[in-house]
Amino acid sequence: MKHIVHLVSNKVWGGGEQYVYDLCQRLSQDVFPVTVVCRPYSAIYDKLRHLNATVVQMPLKGIVDIVSVWRLAKLLCQGEYVIHAHNFKDALTAAMARRLSGNSSRVKLIITRHLVKKGSNNLLYRWLYGQVDKVVFVSELARQEFMLSQPNIAYDKTCVIHNSIALPAERKCSETIILREKYNLKDSTAIIMYHGRLAEEKGIEVLIEALGIIRNADFFLIIAGTGEAEYTKRLRELALSCGIADKLDFVGFLQEVTPYIRQCDFGVLPSIARESFSLACLEYMSQGKCVIASDNGGQSEYLISEKNGILTPPGNSKSLSNKIKQLIEDKNMRNSIGGQALNDFHTSLDYNHFYKRIKELYV
Repeated sequence: MKHIVHLVSNKVWGGGEQYVYDLCQRLSQDVFPVTVVCRPYSAIYDKLRHLNATVVQMPLKGIVDIVSVWRLAKLLCQGEYVIHAHNFKDALTAAMARRLSGNSSRVKLIITRHLVKKGSNNLLYRWLYGQVDKVVFVSELARQEFMLSQPNIAYDKTCVIHNSIALPAERKCSETIILREKYNLKDSTAIIMYHGRLAEEKGIEVLIEALGIIRNADFFLIIAGTGEAEYTKRLRELALSCGIADKLDFVGFLQEVTPYIRQCDFGVLPSIARESFSLACLEYMSQGKCVIASDNGGQSEYLISEKNGILTPPGNSKSLSNKIKQLIEDKNMRNSIGGQALNDFHTSLDYNHFYKRIKELYV
């Protein structure tokens, strides 16, 4: 059986890291031997070490990092391997290690492209494209953007596999507080939720401004996630100036977000940057919740506005406020959209669909 090696070089936990975590969990269930190589940062290592996998720390500093190339080559010298990198910098390390291992014919190299970004086309990357067995894009948008620079890579070396998420039963999430009791909310009060990084490109300021426009509506906003202290302070000050400081709460990072999503009425993900494929959208869909998302990324590949979600122009607080107000006032609408979202998730976006296609690439 092939040994699967994932390379994870980010310093902070995000959607890409959750992608690796869930995939490693599923691979372990199928009794694949799995190794995860990560950098020596506790924010990443402390989570990955709970996997039923071997977790190895390496510098993973890119082309100049001879130490990681050498150590990875020693790992690959015997047996059959699939190296799955999650950025092109790590793929360079993997490609050089494969050549150095003396076992290159038995090592497959796969890259998942998690970003919407043009492909590099310099001499080094042209060499890398010749070494790669497959580049997986998480959306058609991500592939189209990558190919705009006309990188020297054969189109049949690329494919699109939409992201998915492991459902709560697979992650063994525990129940948490009862939100309506904690915040003393009436049954009629719409609980709105945002979760993700607290960063400017996520459009949280647009969300707060939109709610300020309809501040007299009956709602309460949960903001889950962490970010730079200065930016979080700015968000709090904006909420105060918009007159909604008493109608929201910053709950910080949630180890398990699903129990909160189950209790909210709908989610809002107002990113002003293009998302290649939002895992957060899927988390709402998987729980039968309507989600309002910006129409500026891969979202339109699986969300049909006012059928299984709602799409709005990015950065437009007025348009966003209108859609939020509509959902606050129309419980039947948000339930209908949420029900269709749940159906579509299980029909074409659940983890079994994703895992089947990834596994086909591995074997």
